[in-house]
Amino acid sequence: MRRRKTLSVVIVSYNSRRFLYACLTKLMDALSSLDHEIYLVDNHSRDDSVSIVKTYFPQVRLIRNTKNLGFGSACNKALSHVQGDYVLFLNPDVQVRADTLRGLLSYIEKHPHIGILTCKLLYPDGSLQYSCRRYPSLLVHFIGILFPRSQLARHYLMLDEDHSHIQEIDWSLGAFLLIRKEVFQQICGFDERFFLYFEDGDFCRRAKKAGWNIVYTPHYSAIH
Repeated sequence: MRRRKTLSVVIVSYNSRRFLYACLTKLMDALSSLDHEIYLVDNHSRDDSVSIVKTYFPQVRLIRNTKNLGFGSACNKALSHVQGDYVLFLNPDVQVRADTLRGLLSYIEKHPHIGILTCKLLYPDGSLQYSCRRYPSLLVHFIGILFPRSQLARHYLMLDEDHSHIQEIDWSLGAFLLIRKEVFQQICGFDERFFLYFEDGDFCRRAKKAGWNIVYTPHYSAIH
């Protein structure tokens, strides 16, 4: 039986070759002083994503699917293997800054009511990505995607809030979610009926319903 880890990182990849090298390089730097493990779940990529991981990052544990299972299902597949007390779900197009993971782990360990913690996401030009959300209807969700300047989208994307301070939120994009392992055990992982999109919102909704807080902190950040 493998020894438990402090942090397990799970990356779901599908034809992510152009992002993976930078993502994993930055991630390794951020994890250098942490007790960790990394899983990459490949959803039957047609590019050489898997070769890049095998060649340059042999310490990453690969899970290779024979078809594209979607995001939630791939995450759940990794969850049956992870040993961490905390699990970070990270998109392959995210680059983590050096102090972000240490800072977030320290914060969540001091606040046992927090089940899910996320950081500030920035675009490559340094501008803020509005990754924190309020619960929408499906209509408002798609309006927010198609017409981000509309009044409905402002409420949905929390454009009326100050994103420069720590706050409790409804949910955040699945690109970067730090989650207590016990949350998964309590609510049974992601709902696999969502192939792609909104499985993160549904997961956060069920976690909050189970009594956990979802918190955003701008004191740490990542590039997305």
